Amino acid sequence: MLETGNWLQTETDVISQTGFPLFGGQHVAILIATFFSGPALARITRQSPRQRTIVRSVLALILSAIGLTWYIYRFGVEHVRWVDGLPLELSDISLWLAVVALVTLQQSFFELSYYWGLSGASMAMLTPNLTGSIAEFPSVVFLAGHGLLVASIFYLVCSHEMRPRRNSWWGAFCLLNAYTVFVGLFDHLARTNYMYLRSKPAKISLLDFFGPWPWYLLVGDIAALLIFFVMGLPFLRREQVL
Repeated sequence: MLETGNWLQTETDVISQTGFPLFGGQHVAILIATFFSGPALARITRQSPRQRTIVRSVLALILSAIGLTWYIYRFGVEHVRWVDGLPLELSDISLWLAVVALVTLQQSFFELSYYWGLSGASMAMLTPNLTGSIAEFPSVVFLAGHGLLVASIFYLVCSHEMRPRRNSWWGAFCLLNAYTVFVGLFDHLARTNYMYLRSKPAKISLLDFFGPWPWYLLVGDIAALLIFFVMGLPFLRREQVL
């Protein structure tokens, strides 16, 4: 659904394709809403368990609606092949992991959505891969889906309802590699390119700085390891203080 592979485009490309300049007024406003709405909601509802439950339920409902609507659009309007429209992108999985975490407060689902979803969706919001006008349906879904995913994870953390366990970054990294092997096997059998495992995107992307295939996969894996480790550090320090 919400592909995050084309993380880095030139500003000229983005403006010419979408009329949406990177870090222009619209982009900055969307980023502020994305990164501050979760903490703001957490502050408002921190003293009320009932309000927190309502907020989590609403966030889960909206995320689910975005995900399902996108699949309907892909198959019903764009008429993509079924093998090309499956929810196998990491952002798809992260969205549904976040939905389950919001509804159940289950630790493992939260940790995967934190490491997988927050890292990928944040980068996607900073350098959005929009292929049309910001008012077009795919662009709205891209921004709403990634933005709400980030806001939901921040809400769970800032409301103190969820937090990653010590060294959970390592488990998330190992599961990411296991999932990558599964998707890679599917890509090979179905001749698809989920997670850009068989080839890099046609447009300029962060992967272009990681070398040719298959080296960009290894470099990307190392980058994920470092990012996950850094994401776990704030919670490790807090445990040491406690």
